Amino acid sequence: MRLRHAMEIRHPARRIEAWRHGRQVADAHKASSQPAPRLGSRDVFCYFDNDSKVSAPFDAADLACRLGVPIGLGGGA
Repeated sequence: MRLRHAMEIRHPARRIEAWRHGRQVADAHKASSQPAPRLGSRDVFCYFDNDSKVSAPFDAADLACRLGVPIGLGGGA
């Protein structure tokens, strides 16, 4: 994995990991000023898109592997 790519994936991975465990990230842009309910976990759905359309599926697979999410492509998490 390219170093720049790894750094680009790290930011969304940290955010998704926090959301998965029911936490909120400090710099979140929220729809409400009310605090979110404290949850033990959350289901997180994200749309993955980038400039290089042919790379998007591989980038999404890298992100899933970083988060320990099975991707069903063999050789992954």
